[in-house]
Amino acid sequence: ERQRLERQRERLTDDLRRVTHHVERDQLTNSFSRRHIIDLLTREMARTDRTGEYFCVCLLDLDHFKALNDNHGHLTGDRILASFARRVRGELRSMDTVNRAGVQSALGRVGGEEFLVILPHTTLKGALRVAERMRQAVNERPLDGQHAVTVSIGIAEYRGSETVGGLLGRADKALYGAKRGGRNRVHCASREGSSAQVVMPDIPRNGSRGQ
Repeated sequence: ERQRLERQRERLTDDLRRVTHHVERDQLTNSFSRRHIIDLLTREMARTDRTGEYFCVCLLDLDHFKALNDNHGHLTGDRILASFARRVRGELRSMDTVNRAGVQSALGRVGGEEFLVILPHTTLKGALRVAERMRQAVNERPLDGQHAVTVSIGIAEYRGSETVGGLLGRADKALYGAKRGGRNRVHCASREGSSAQVVMPDIPRNGSRGQ
């Protein structure tokens, strides 16, 4: 009887793990789902409000993705999205290993070809270096083995007691600035002043890996 109950408990635990993974993950890209990444963002904001530390978010949007979908089909588009997410996660994992705070970054798909990256314990200067490395990683070789794709990135540093909408709104305006500026670029929202103001970072193409 004890063994039967133990097996039943293990099955229930496995079922719960699968359901949790399904809810937390975007099935196509294996990134966090929109719902879960926003939940993680809310927690990070609360933690930062308590500790007085800092963190940044990056909004990433694949350039000209609609045209790529129209020209090559949705199946190809899906493969490119999955390949893009794998490449960005690889860059984030390599950077997590040098994060002195030992807190992992997070990647989530927030809609279509748009992704959100949360960078805990990262200043705006550090986030600029991270974003530039992600941009280069996407740009340096084709996705899905054959499609040259670029990404535009908008960054915002959390200002403290800011709403989720306010923080993402500033990152989105920076992303729009990157798109308007010619795409395949990194822009960041200013910490003070107008949320629409953007600054183009001056980062060497093979900059430091540190944060």
